[in-house]
Amino acid sequence: MSGWLLMGLSGAIYLAGMVTGTVVLVLWKQIGLSERMYEIIPGFAANCLTIFLVNLLIGQKDQRVLHEFDEVVSIIRRR
Repeated sequence: MSGWLLMGLSGAIYLAGMVTGTVVLVLWKQIGLSERMYEIIPGFAANCLTIFLVNLLIGQKDQRVLHEFDEVVSIIRRR
């Protein structure tokens, strides 16, 4: 089975972020904005924003993960 088929949705989300960050990085350098700001900064920001937005749109559907998250939140609130 291909590695792409095993990647899953979370891997696709991170891949989307990496691709977006790379595109921003290359465009930033090609436009000539590297003289004002190192191109990795807007590339990293675009990567993080893409991962956040895609996660927000898709949401978590794995009940085990949601249950574990709720347990951690309840432990933190008890402190």
